[in-house]
Amino acid sequence: MRVLQVIDSLEVGGAEKVAINMSILLSNQRHISVSFLCLLNKAKLDDELIKNNIEILYLKRPNKFHIKSVIRLYKILNQFDIIHVHSRHVLRYVSLTHFLPSFFKTFKVVFHDHYGNIENDNRLNNYLRFCINNCKAYIGVSNNLLLWAKENNIKVPLFLLSNIILKNKIDDITIKTNTIIVVGNFRKQKNYEFLIDLLSNLPTNIKVDIYGQPVDLLYYEFILKLIHQRDLADRVQIITDVKNVLPLLNNYVMALHCAKSETGPLVCIEYLQKKLPFVMFETGEVAKQIKSITNKLLIDSFDKKQWQIQILKIISDKNYRNQVVNDMNLIYKNYYSEEKYLDKCLKIYEHILSS
Repeated sequence: MRVLQVIDSLEVGGAEKVAINMSILLSNQRHISVSFLCLLNKAKLDDELIKNNIEILYLKRPNKFHIKSVIRLYKILNQFDIIHVHSRHVLRYVSLTHFLPSFFKTFKVVFHDHYGNIENDNRLNNYLRFCINNCKAYIGVSNNLLLWAKENNIKVPLFLLSNIILKNKIDDITIKTNTIIVVGNFRKQKNYEFLIDLLSNLPTNIKVDIYGQPVDLLYYEFILKLIHQRDLADRVQIITDVKNVLPLLNNYVMALHCAKSETGPLVCIEYLQKKLPFVMFETGEVAKQIKSITNKLLIDSFDKKQWQIQILKIISDKNYRNQVVNDMNLIYKNYYSEEKYLDKCLKIYEHILSS
């Protein structure tokens, strides 16, 4: 079975990590040949694939409607059995190949939807509907995405494949850090203004490190301005050049995740793996899985008082913290097995090939 994973580029982000993890797991299967196609150029996470001997192809398209690039894309896709497309904007581009002659088309497309703002934005335009309905399968990373697909009468088989991370094979790195870690690129849905407001109401000895790239530059600058307005420059450190936070998590007391809408934040799975207690807003598939075991990690509102109480309890109460860690171990064991994830993925592929 020849499988091609497709994304725009491997910059640091959740969908990118999922695509990499999936490729690495698949590459360990003898009957599968897996390659990776980036529509743009080389990026920060390419090394993760290279060190696992996974071939990376680069389309290097100059723009979305460059005809020669679309033709070259079609030729590349035709070398594989399954084309696994990650993210909506990538599917919209790959689907341009539908407008080319299809006499010699051999590949089948599966669409992997990572859209994290579905609770606030459930629109579906005609072109995206066309793109999805011309796939052989739709994979959602959350039940909310599957519900969205059903409600919009998507006419292809629907599958749930919740996010996981691979077992950590990298040694921990000891560095000097602040008390709390927050991870996420700067986008409005990350809700960093609430984080800054929350920090203003916590004891002054509690400081935060934010790891994220300024994807939305206007929002990034807005948060920088807010930090200075609240006189918190000495309590907030922003780090924009780290590709992998996993080896650094051991340096923190706890983590926070304030995003208003997330389908399945990978970083919270990383916290679970590393047994780093955290508090997150109750949204998305990871929150549902957590809630089946415990409520200690979740808050269903943006009431600052609730967040303050939970944060201080985790930091100050050793017995409570141990209870949280025990619950985290159970959650990770129940939901984030590599074997279960790989088995689900392979069954989706087998279904596509037989259809």
